[in-house]
Amino acid sequence: MLPISDAQTEQIRAALRDKQSRSTLHVLVVEDQPFLRRLFAEVLQGQCVIDEAASVADGWAKYLATAHDLVFVDIGLSDGSGHDLAASIRQLEPSAHVVMATASHDAKDKALAQQNRATGYLTKPFTKQNIQDYVAAYRLKHRTG
Repeated sequence: MLPISDAQTEQIRAALRDKQSRSTLHVLVVEDQPFLRRLFAEVLQGQCVIDEAASVADGWAKYLATAHDLVFVDIGLSDGSGHDLAASIRQLEPSAHVVMATASHDAKDKALAQQNRATGYLTKPFTKQNIQDYVAAYRLKHRTG
């Protein structure tokens, strides 16, 4: 699991408590390409609260602060593997919904995503509709607005 300080432990505990009562969907996009972060923001604008991160470290810090409902994670990030981030999120919150959003068609990456219990695997290039489909599936499963 990625490192977590005592302060961050308290932060995620509070975020998980708050998550139970919030009515708005919170989405985290961890992607090092600005164009793709903008694409996610454009697709999700007005539908949810969106946080963006360009690295594993930033994504981890933002997740610990908010406990997002849905997380899209690129595998190849500048400071490490999105697989490590996905595994850490799922270890911390087993019911978390993490979708790998990556250019990798490698069978090893797909197997590792399955091992980490990723909710989905979205291969680049993907469409706006692909993103909306994952959000709709989450909402259907959890009946959120």
